[in-house]
Amino acid sequence: MSLADIGAKYKANKPSGVFRWYEGLFAAYHGADRNLLEIGVKEGNSIRTWYDYGPRLHIHGLDLDITQIEGTLPEDRVEIGKVDQGSRESLESATKGRSYDIIIDDGSHWCSHQQLTLGYLFPKLKPGGVYIIEDLHTSQWDRPSAKEFHEDCLGPSDMTTYFLQGMGRRDYVSRFILDSEMGYLQQNILDLALHSCCFHKSGYRHNWGMSQQACIWKR
Repeated sequence: MSLADIGAKYKANKPSGVFRWYEGLFAAYHGADRNLLEIGVKEGNSIRTWYDYGPRLHIHGLDLDITQIEGTLPEDRVEIGKVDQGSRESLESATKGRSYDIIIDDGSHWCSHQQLTLGYLFPKLKPGGVYIIEDLHTSQWDRPSAKEFHEDCLGPSDMTTYFLQGMGRRDYVSRFILDSEMGYLQQNILDLALHSCCFHKSGYRHNWGMSQQACIWKR
């Protein structure tokens, strides 16, 4: 069964196009013991998807509120915990002593949280690992429907998409990342790519949108 089929089975809150992209992206990691961190697990359906897809995948799921999924997920290879993406102290406590092959940020989608989390967690990514930020379309400055995701930003230059485009030019600017973290990113990012796909919002006929993800590889 394909990753997209497994995601559909569990009604995971990701477009099928994203899962198809993931399947190609994760092919190099499939079939070996790997550690995956996902921030933003909601009702746990993406965790169930990863669990079925990767029989040797060790999954660490974090969210601000885990009350609705505690005790509902497989106990082997899965660990769930709480985190506040707006706090380095919380990120440190939640990931202390850990390292990962894959990190997926599908959390709050706030611009400040996306950038703060990247700056803090990228050192916890193993060499050759991949860091993904989902749903970058939520941080588009000119989209009124996305206003709640960038109320913490002063203008377009604070948007995560703007920051990532700067990273592609080796022009790193962010109010939310410490200088020491920025130096680490500059030295350890191998490559960066943006991926877009269409999705359909269930319940709304002909209501299509564009989902955008960032993929950052570590040296």
